[in-house]
Amino acid sequence: MSFLTQGKTNWKYILIVVILAAIVGGGIFGYCRWLKQKVSFLEFPEIKKPEKAEGDIEKYLHKDAILRGVEMPPEAGYKAISLEEAIRFAIQYLESKSVKEIKICETKWIVAPLGGFLIDGLGNFSIEGKEYSTFRIGIRDGSEGNAGEVFAFIARGEGEKGNVIWYPEPGPDFQPAKGEAFPEELIVYEFLVDRERFESLSDRFTQEETETETANWKTYSNAEVNFSFKYPPGWEIKQEYQYKSAACQVDPNCKGVRYIFLNRIDDTRPANMGEKDKFGIAINMPQCTGVKWSDLPGNNWICVFDENPETLEIFNQMLSTFTLY
Repeated sequence: MSFLTQGKTNWKYILIVVILAAIVGGGIFGYCRWLKQKVSFLEFPEIKKPEKAEGDIEKYLHKDAILRGVEMPPEAGYKAISLEEAIRFAIQYLESKSVKEIKICETKWIVAPLGGFLIDGLGNFSIEGKEYSTFRIGIRDGSEGNAGEVFAFIARGEGEKGNVIWYPEPGPDFQPAKGEAFPEELIVYEFLVDRERFESLSDRFTQEETETETANWKTYSNAEVNFSFKYPPGWEIKQEYQYKSAACQVDPNCKGVRYIFLNRIDDTRPANMGEKDKFGIAINMPQCTGVKWSDLPGNNWICVFDENPETLEIFNQMLSTFTLY
């Protein structure tokens, strides 16, 4: 259809073009509104990010806190706020939600799906009439802008019948029925890939009772590696040496890690058995998986190979006694 008909304006043609433009423009506008609603679960409009996070964080840290910040070499030029700043932002958010007796227990840094810190801790608070005691809060590190902004909040507690409850509900186990859409607010659970570690937080970061139980334990202390920990009287160190990976051996500045293997004194099996036949508890064992493992302060780690409940309890108690100089 021509824009001009015998030298005159074809108004019918123009009207069709205007209608098509309105339809396309309306579709784009509608999609933008839908997209904004789609990601709204990540926004926390009820609290604005403060311009600056201030205050002493020491009183909020658990005595055995495992703090891991940005793990990127300086030459990479990665621009981010410090872990201390991120913790301040987290505390401000938690206090605005009336969380009491805050204790930051463990932190880690992530780069995907966004750059930020996952901060785990203990505290007492209620949401919609339900009581919670464990939280995970995500704070943007600023590498992509919006430094200090909250991008995730997960809480775990105990219901009236002793059952585990989660926020947001119904929890990370939710599976939609056939044909049912997955709730957008539950996408936050993509930041709970280490769920077992989060769920064991209250067991790994106990209070005074652990100090009493380990009062008569032996103490391992080594100034060369700057850490110490306690282990039971009936246990001993079976094997110990400085381990260096192949990459570490060619780096003159790499000191390696201190490998320590412990087990019961009366267990005479050789300590150098393969991992599938391993037993006891190991600190800084290369490529260690075991039955259970955990990070330790100062880029150290620990794993246990014995499923015996008593050994698993010793493992958790040793975690709480590990400290850096």
